[in-house]
Parts: sequence; C-alpha cells; structure tokens
Amino acid sequence: MVLDRANSKKSKLALSAYTEFFNNSPIPCYLKDTDLKYLAASEKFAVLTNSKCVEDLIGKTDEELFGSPDHLKLQKDLELKVIATGEPVENVVIPIEIVELSRTIYCRCSERPVKDSKGTS
Repeated sequence: MVLDRANSKKSKLALSAYTEFFNNSPIPCYLKDTDLKYLAASEKFAVLTNSKCVEDLIGKTDEELFGSPDHLKLQKDLELKVIATGEPVENVVIPIEIVELSRTIYCRCSERPVKDSKGTS
C-alpha cells in the first residue's frame, strides 16, 4: 500500500488507523509512502524481514533492508505501477530468496493505493 507523505492532520490520522490495523493483523502487511519508504508494518512483516521490531523498518526502503536482490525489482515495479496508475495490482506471485535459510519462498502479493473519500491517491 502506498500513502502520500503529506503532513496533514488527515494523513496522520490515516497513518494512525493503519498502524492500529497492522498491530492486529495476522498476516504480513505494510504501508509505504510515494518514495517507497515504510510508514507502518505488521509484526508478521517485521519477522519476515528479519527485523527486530516494526520500528526498525520505518523510514527505510527495501534496498536499505535487503540490498538489491533480483526479486526486489519485481516488487518495486509493482509499487511504482500502483503509484503511477492509482489502480491496484493483485495476486502476483513473487519469489523471495531467504539467504539465511538457503531457500526461495513464494509470496502472493497485492499492492493497493491508499485513497481518500474523494478517490484521490
């Protein structure tokens, strides 16, 4: 999910609501700004990324967290497409190499823009 980084009261309230949702989410999920920096994430996502806690993710990009493995290009391309079109991309399978485990896992991903009540991203 992508959210504009505007510092408006409305944006701060929306971020707070997403943070609360993620705190209670049983699945790995996250919210990024239009610069693809993490704004919020679930604990399950922090575990998936080998982060000690969600706060370690905030303000960072995938490259800062993972380097530049090939699978990140597909993920980044999906996120940039959502930003450019304002339309969701759903059910894309992305291979993710877990170096520590010497294996590849496959994640079904959906990327959605965050829109206000007027439908603006």
